[in-house]
Amino acid sequence: MKHIEKKYLFQEKVLRLKKISNSNSTEFPLKQVDRRDKKTLKINKNERVFVKTTEGFFLSGFIYNYHGNYTVVPIPDLTLVYYDHSYQMNRMRKKKENELFEKLNSEDDISEDASNELYHYYGFASNCIISLFTSIESFINHLIPDEKTFQKVLKNKTEIYTKSQIQESLNFNEKVKIVIPYFFDGKNFFKKANPTNELINNLKQLRDDIIHTKSESNFELQELLLRRVLNFKYDKTLEAVAKFMNFYKNDYVQECNCGNDY
Repeated sequence: MKHIEKKYLFQEKVLRLKKISNSNSTEFPLKQVDRRDKKTLKINKNERVFVKTTEGFFLSGFIYNYHGNYTVVPIPDLTLVYYDHSYQMNRMRKKKENELFEKLNSEDDISEDASNELYHYYGFASNCIISLFTSIESFINHLIPDEKTFQKVLKNKTEIYTKSQIQESLNFNEKVKIVIPYFFDGKNFFKKANPTNELINNLKQLRDDIIHTKSESNFELQELLLRRVLNFKYDKTLEAVAKFMNFYKNDYVQECNCGNDY
């Protein structure tokens, strides 16, 4: 697949003030600024502001003092940031994989160059896996309504969770198989076992094992982890995660049509 279209948390062609002020029960200071007017930015440094893109979109952002230079930082959709970063790391992983095995397959002794390629390969690969799963976690938490509660019915009691409690107390499987369907009228991406679900389950397991890397004196666990990283289905898993997200939000993950490959 190609790189994805970049999006922001708030990205509108028209500023609808009522919609903004009522969003998530939070009062947004509605102030549009000229990002080139440094004096005005400094005066409004603690305000939530809106800036306009070359495509005519209004973006919500904040004013940041970068070494004495006040500028506006738009707030991106962090779920898509993590997903895009995973995509970019996968591109680098493929490049490093070719370079690594070109050196390992030679008849020369293992050189510092080969060691560098191995370190870089594992770094890009593990970063890709961690970022991709982080995008799922971010997406799930974003789907949970702010003002609604989730009821977990047990044998002898019913537990009620706020959004904050769901995010902090319930595990991944509970969120995707119980909580999200609860808020989406039973719509459950994981309702039936299929290859796409298996790819996401494998992603979670490998991510967990990378985050909590274990060790043995005979190196078996380390060898197994490296083999799994080498054999992981990166491209198919990126597509599976996009399919999962688009199942709940139509056209959320979209390939960019700019024609550039980056």
